[in-house]
Parts: sequence; C-alpha cells; structure tokens
Amino acid sequence: MSVKVVNTAWQIDNNVIDFPVSFSSAIRSNIFEQLHLNSYFDLHLHKLMIFGSCPHTNIYNFDDTIFISYAIIIVFLPSNYIGGNYRFIDQNLEPIYTSIFNQHELNNLKTFIIVVPTDCEHEIEPIETGFKVLLIYHLVAKSK
Repeated sequence: MSVKVVNTAWQIDNNVIDFPVSFSSAIRSNIFEQLHLNSYFDLHLHKLMIFGSCPHTNIYNFDDTIFISYAIIIVFLPSNYIGGNYRFIDQNLEPIYTSIFNQHELNNLKTFIIVVPTDCEHEIEPIETGFKVLLIYHLVAKSK
C-alpha cells in the first residue's frame, strides 16, 4: 500500500515568468515607495510561489540560490484564501528571532510587502481554502 503525497506548494522560477511591463513597473514602484528605497538599490525577481490548501504548517527556503543580496522582499499578491499566516525564522540571531505576519482574510485582496533577512526559514501555517500567492525578490545594489 503506497501513501499518496499531495503537493500543496508550487514555485515558478523567474526565467519562465513573463509579466506585462505595466505589472512589473507597478510592483517595483510600490516596493520602492513603501520601503523608501533610493536609486542605489535594484530588485531581482527570484520566483513566484503558490500555496494551496494544506492541513499542516510547512517550512520553506525561499532563497535557494547562491546570490548576494541585502534582503528578501516578499510581495503577498491579492488572492482569496483563509489561513496561511506567514512567519520567518532567522537562526543567525541570538536568541532565535521570529516574526509573524498575520494577514487578515478581509485584507487578502490588497498587496502587502515585507522585508526579511536572507538565509532564513519561511513558515506558512495551514491554509483552509484558496491559494496564497507570493512574489519573491532579492534586494541588491544597482550595477554601476
């Protein structure tokens, strides 16, 4: 008897994502405005993550490449879901530092942006229904 494992999370790497320029520009402008970034910085889209219904908490590594960046920027795109609170765990700090981002279901139709340290774990709590959609960016120094 085999156990069927159902995939509840999917990732799409940046080399196969082709957003319209207007969408990419709007996201970029929103990030730069909310984080008060200047022209010294640049953003590199790393991946698109989609999380479906799942009865248990899962831990992910969003920064799975050898890439030098100042931080990871996570954009929570508007989507309809219940549950799925986000938490990052940075074990490089003493004591272990964690931060929970609770997005209320009434606000799921808004875009939210958070900045987290590189090289940390990302936890998604159970999602009862719907899909949580995230864009993962690296914050880097602009090339001269």
